[in-house]
Order: sequence, then C-alpha cells, then structure tokens
Amino acid sequence: MASLGRIVILLPARVVQLLVAIALTACGTTPEQEPPAELTAFDPSARVSRAWSVDIGADQEFDVTNLRPYVHAQTVYAIDAEGILTAYTLERGKRLWRQKIERKIATGVGGNGEHLWVATRDGEVLALSITDGAELWSANVASEILTVPVAADGRVVVRSIDGRVTTFDVRTGERQWDYRSNVPVLTLRGVGEPLIDGGLVFLGLDNGRIVALNLSDGTLLWEQTVTAPRGRSEVERLVDVDSAPVSDGDALFVSGYQGRIVLLAANNGATRWSRDMSSNKPLAIDGSSVYVADEQGVVWALDRESGTALWKQDSLLRRGLTGVAPHADYVAVGDFEGYVHWLSRTDGHFVARRRVDGAAIANVPSVHGDLLLAQSRSGTLAALRIEPIRADE
Repeated sequence: MASLGRIVILLPARVVQLLVAIALTACGTTPEQEPPAELTAFDPSARVSRAWSVDIGADQEFDVTNLRPYVHAQTVYAIDAEGILTAYTLERGKRLWRQKIERKIATGVGGNGEHLWVATRDGEVLALSITDGAELWSANVASEILTVPVAADGRVVVRSIDGRVTTFDVRTGERQWDYRSNVPVLTLRGVGEPLIDGGLVFLGLDNGRIVALNLSDGTLLWEQTVTAPRGRSEVERLVDVDSAPVSDGDALFVSGYQGRIVLLAANNGATRWSRDMSSNKPLAIDGSSVYVADEQGVVWALDRESGTALWKQDSLLRRGLTGVAPHADYVAVGDFEGYVHWLSRTDGHFVARRRVDGAAIANVPSVHGDLLLAQSRSGTLAALRIEPIRADE
C-alpha cells in the first residue's frame, strides 16, 4: 500500500506475534507456542438469555471484521459486506426496512442521529438516510478506510490507513480539511478510530503518539507519546495506537500496542499516570475502574485515579479477546470461539458465559440499556440480557 511515498506493510496482530516468535528463534531462543487456554468450569451466579438474533451476513474472503452496527432511538442499523443495510428494533430485533447499496462495504455503520455513514472497499464514504438507507452523497478519500466514520458538530471524520484524517460536511459531503501523519514501514492492520469530544478530535497514531485536533479547522493543538518504539527489528518497534481513546470530562484514557496504558489531560495531553501494558483493544471505564484486555488475553481492572491493578483474570489467555464492555453489574468480553464471558466488576471472577455461534466475536460488544449486542465473524448479531440467579433458585 503506497503511503506518503513509502511502502507500508500492514499486519494482523496474530501475525506480528508469530514474527516475534520467529525472530526469537533466530536469535537462539525457542519460545513455547502455547495453545489458547481451555475454558474452565465455574458455578454461574448470573443467567444470560438471548432476546433475539439475526444473520447480517459475513465475508470471510475479504476479512471484514469491523461491520459493527449503529444504534439510535431504539433502532439498530446493521450492514453486511455486500452492502445490504437493515434496520431492526432494538427491543425485539424486528426488521423495519432493508436497503441494498450497490457497493462492497469495508466498515460498519456510523451515525449522528440524523444520517448514517459507511465506507466502501474502494475508499469511498457514503452518507445515507437514517429513515430508509437511501444514498444522500458520496465522497472519495485517498486510501483504504478501516474504521467507522464518526460525526459531530456538522462534520463527519474519516480515518484511512495512509495516516490521513479527512473531514466532510455532514449534509453536503463537501471536503473541509485534511490532517496527515507519518506511518511506519511496518504497522498493524487497523487504525485507531477518532474520538470527537468537546470540539476536539483525538486520534491515536501508528507511530505510538496521540494528537488533539481542532474539529473546526484541523489545527494541531497538542501531541503526546503513548509508547516510544523500542528494539532492533521493525516488528519489535511496532507501537500502534489502534483503539479509540476514551474520554471522561477532562480525562483521556489511551492504550498502545507493545507499550502503555496512559491517562492524559484532555486539554493539553499531560500524562497523569501510565502503566506498562500492551493492548490494541478498546478500553472501557466506569466510575472507579478502567477495564482492558491485554495482548495475551488477561483482563484487567485498573484504578482510574492511579492505574494500580485492582484485579486480573488470566483464565482466557490467547483466546483472541475483544475489548471489554461494562454490562449491568458486570463486564463482558468476547473470544475467538464465539463466547461472551461476564466477569464480576468487584474481583474479576466469572459469573456467566454464553456462546453467540462458533465464529469469533468480531468487535467489542456494545451495551444499550439492559441489552448487550455481540456480533460474530460469521454474521450473527445477537442481543443478550443478563440477570443474577437468586439464592433460592
């Protein structure tokens, strides 16, 4: 993929881990290639029920993994890789309407409550009607798009793999401004989704840095290093910030691959605390904790104010975990065999488990009221509820 005059090599995280193992072997070290952890039995203290599920289609050949739905006003908008956009009721999964878009789709659905956006495999951004999915406008960017377009304050922000951020007017599709960053020669396949908050665009970069841009004109306000490249090989120096930052008032939580979890001041990027930990999965927060699944499959709860570990759950090692999602009184995480696991927020012990289907959970589950939406790579979108098991049952 040509980018800024250089050749950029994009690698899935699982391939990077294999290359690291090969490099260690070449140096005379023989790492043990352990299999994924087997699921352990436990006594469930909560019951999971499937409210509904639908098949939105899958495309294993193109390896589309970010076809996550958008939810607004009790309606779920989901699209498959062949361009079939469907609206369902959130409560029951009843189909409201379906629209065929004559494009091959590369991302899930974004929206702002008035419009929907998707990106195609040809680097095209499509604006769609939220009422029936009809196309409103289209625009092209310079390169492949892997993240869902995000919008706020009259602008839709699109991130492409060549290090460019492009903004468009939400109603007309008129291009507003571009921001470019340098992309390392070797990088993970994936880019961090922009976060828009308080008139700013926060953006994790493939070079281990995070920047804050003015949403109105793209002016760079500050930049901060999450993780500095280390090691001799390009693989060892991978430091992608591939998950969206999480904002909470004046606090900004960020994770980096082969690097750190950091808490930054949103107004100037100053580091409040940092903790060595490798993750390219989305973080989650609640009133007291930060939840993260690290590169090895350990789920952590960290203290929001200090980054100190509160608990860890290491029984899901190498199971290809998604990001963590707070759900009811628990936190949920998906794995490569299609299971969703619920853990206690207090100490991380298992409270429930439910399988969506036999394929990997594709994205971090999303929570809407009492429903958790989990989507598998084979195209099953399931709405799940959880409730405690009473002592007298």
